[in-house]
Amino acid sequence: MGLFNRHEQDNAPEDEDLDLPTRDDFHAPLVDEPKARNATRYSIDDAMALMRQLPDDPDERLMEVICKTLESARIRTDDVLQDANQKEQRIRREHQGIEQDIAALQKQIDDKQVQLAELSTSLEELTRIKARFEQVRAPQTQAPPAPAEAPLTDSEPLSDSLETTEPATPIAAGRRGRGSLSS
Repeated sequence: MGLFNRHEQDNAPEDEDLDLPTRDDFHAPLVDEPKARNATRYSIDDAMALMRQLPDDPDERLMEVICKTLESARIRTDDVLQDANQKEQRIRREHQGIEQDIAALQKQIDDKQVQLAELSTSLEELTRIKARFEQVRAPQTQAPPAPAEAPLTDSEPLSDSLETTEPATPIAAGRRGRGSLSS
C-alpha cells in the first residue's frame, strides 16, 4: 500500500507546472482557426501604409487583388472603409477648426495693423507739430547776443569811472582784474 503512503507523496516531484486539460478544452478544436480581425486591428492607417508601398497609381485590377487578399485574411474592406469615413470626418473637423483659428488670428493681425497705422499717423502728426513749435520757440529761448566791444590791450589804461560805475559782472570783473594787473 505504498501508493497511499504519505511519506512517498512528500518526496514526489512538483506537478504544479503541469497544465492538465479542463472540461472546456475538450470542446475546443485541435487546430487554431484564424479568427476574423476587427477594424481596430487593421485600420485605414494600415491600408494607407500598404498603398504607399505600391506604385503611384495602382490600376483597378491591382486594387481588386488587394481587396480579395484582405478579405481572404478575414479583413473586411467594409470595416476599413468605415474606419476611413470616421477618420475623414475627424480630419475635416480638425481642419475646419484650424482654419477658424487662423481666421481669428488673421483678424487679430489685421486689427493690430490698423492700430499700428493709426499710431504711425498720430506719431507723424505729433512730430510735425512739435517741430513747428520748436521752430517758433527757438529764437525766443536763445539769449540775445551781447554787443561786440573792442578787446582791451594791456597798454590801455582803464578809466576810473568804468571801475566804479560798471555793475559787477563777469566781464567787468575780468576787466578790473586785467586793469589792476597792468597798473
